[in-house]
Amino acid sequence: MIAKTKLYMWIVLVVLGTSGVALAQGSFGQGQKLTPPRRDPDRGPRERGRGNQLTDNDRRDLRLIPQGVAQPRILIRVFRELSLTNDQREKLAELSRRSGNQMPMLNRLRKAQSDLLDEALYGEKFDPTVIEKRAADLAGTQSEIIKHQARIMSDIRQILTPEQSTRFRELLTKERENVLREQMENRLPPDQQN
Repeated sequence: MIAKTKLYMWIVLVVLGTSGVALAQGSFGQGQKLTPPRRDPDRGPRERGRGNQLTDNDRRDLRLIPQGVAQPRILIRVFRELSLTNDQREKLAELSRRSGNQMPMLNRLRKAQSDLLDEALYGEKFDPTVIEKRAADLAGTQSEIIKHQARIMSDIRQILTPEQSTRFRELLTKERENVLREQMENRLPPDQQN
């Protein structure tokens, strides 16, 4: 009985941890916005595009962004503030080409494994052995995603100068805080927003 309880607690921790990482990466509930995104009134239509459409400059800079590492718009804004040299832009584009579609494939695999784990946990047929195997598979894939993201971020920082690397970290932190703040504001009723 104690072994089963420990197994179930471990499974719950894995599922909650995976969901928390997915939420932090912005892939949890992707595409499900409760309210329209806030617009920055200081930025004109050329800078922000129409709705979620990319501008020509965004499309040009998108080739610098490895897929699945961070929200592309955030990295585009950060890279623009770093005043990258042409050599750095070429190296970032090469990094993006090298990483290819590994992250989207890993994310699809993680989603499929998560669905299989949910099916095993909540389906009609309950088998603790299957649950443990599916949880281990999901944890292994999540581990690969984290390692891949860390490698790419490390490669990005190696392309930058030490000053740019410091600024990169500061700008990413600021952008993440802005995204979290906007998400929280979008969840609060209008009378509770600042």
